[in-house]
Amino acid sequence: MKKSICFLLIVLLLVAAGVTAFAAGEYVTTRQAGYQNILFSNGYRGFCIDYHKDSARNGEGFIVAENTSIADNNLTHEDISGLLKAMFVHCFDTVFVKSGNTYVIRNAETVQFAIWKLTDDLNFNDQQAYALVDAVKAYDGPEIPDHGYTLYLENGDEVIFDFIVVTPKNSNTQNFFAYKLTVVRHEHDYGDWENDETSHWKECSCGDITEEGKHAGGEANCHEQAECEICGASYGQADKTNHDGETEVRGAKPATTEEEGYTGDTYCLGCDEMIEKGEVIPKLHHHDYGDWENDETSHWKECSCGDITEEGKHAGGEANCHEQAECETCGASYGQADKTNHDGETEVRGAKPATENE
Repeated sequence: MKKSICFLLIVLLLVAAGVTAFAAGEYVTTRQAGYQNILFSNGYRGFCIDYHKDSARNGEGFIVAENTSIADNNLTHEDISGLLKAMFVHCFDTVFVKSGNTYVIRNAETVQFAIWKLTDDLNFNDQQAYALVDAVKAYDGPEIPDHGYTLYLENGDEVIFDFIVVTPKNSNTQNFFAYKLTVVRHEHDYGDWENDETSHWKECSCGDITEEGKHAGGEANCHEQAECEICGASYGQADKTNHDGETEVRGAKPATTEEEGYTGDTYCLGCDEMIEKGEVIPKLHHHDYGDWENDETSHWKECSCGDITEEGKHAGGEANCHEQAECETCGASYGQADKTNHDGETEVRGAKPATENE
């Protein structure tokens, strides 16, 4: 009872791991006649490993051997099962070609010739078969098990291998080395954006790339590159002419009566570049206009700097017979004397008394 339970657990584990379960001593039949890549009822496909025996007939019965080690060189009886497994695994790209959702033998005759070279030391006019044998013999990787070996392909697919040897019930029929492939198709997961200085893309773990393109959009400024509107990556050069953000005035100082001032230079805080130069502020000046100045018609006050204030025409005052009018604003004499406006005291001149004679 315990042995039955253990066996059942082993079978379940193998199935869960994607391994094709089989039972040594299982009876299988051929689904087609021949000697190369023929189909058996358990889904395996086999190649002849006994050149000098008869080909299989359709529906002929076979027994599954306990393991593949019974596959040997028919002359030296050396175990070559490892070489045969390496032919399908190590030389996968040479032996198989993708067809739909699975992989099929690319050239069954070349594979068969290569197997007969290993099992019966036969020579054929097939250079590809010899190259395949050389590649198999050069394999120095880990030992390939009979069941459950997984090959990870560049396109992301996983190929699980199972190998068996089947022996015929009819002793005149060939033995067959058989394989079965279980393909786990790869589902692309492209994840987040990836990028370089000029482009962006999404990449699956299998190496497949999608949505590849050049960075575009966004606006560069004086301290930052443009941001791609598709992937968000920074790209290109900063635009030194596009000052963005706050500014700061530096070096400003007020003018005094002793010293000129300066409005200060304006700097961009984004890139720390001066974007506008300031201007000199003249020294401060306090006007001192002093006393009235005048000419014949006007009056004003003038500062030493040349500035003029209170400018106006003379007005007011009264001219008389001997003086001009006096401007009531600045006190200057202006205009003509008024000969009709006699002002002041009078004097009698040339008076003489009368006599009898004059």
